[in-house]
Amino acid sequence: MERTARDRIWNVVRGLLMTVSIVVGFLMVALAVVLGDCSAFGGRCPAEAPSLWDDDVVGMSGLGAALMVGPAVFLTRPCLRRLWIAIGAAACAGVLAGFIARSIAHG
Repeated sequence: MERTARDRIWNVVRGLLMTVSIVVGFLMVALAVVLGDCSAFGGRCPAEAPSLWDDDVVGMSGLGAALMVGPAVFLTRPCLRRLWIAIGAAACAGVLAGFIARSIAHG
């Protein structure tokens, strides 16, 4: 099968989109963990960690992990089936990363 110029351009665009989403997602997770620690700026930690729904660390790191995983899974072979697989993988990665980042940031 002969590769056309359109195929090569699409592969480059896919690679760039995947790279950008992975880098931005990683930075979101890293910043959530580093800046989400209550003593990051010399402050004192409260006696209890915030509730799960009020915790910004969970949301930001979960969204960053979903951004790392979702587009990369979908863009490997874009189709409707792969979209649903990417949504499921991104949701799982977001939940796991959120809980891990919460435990790191809040001890």
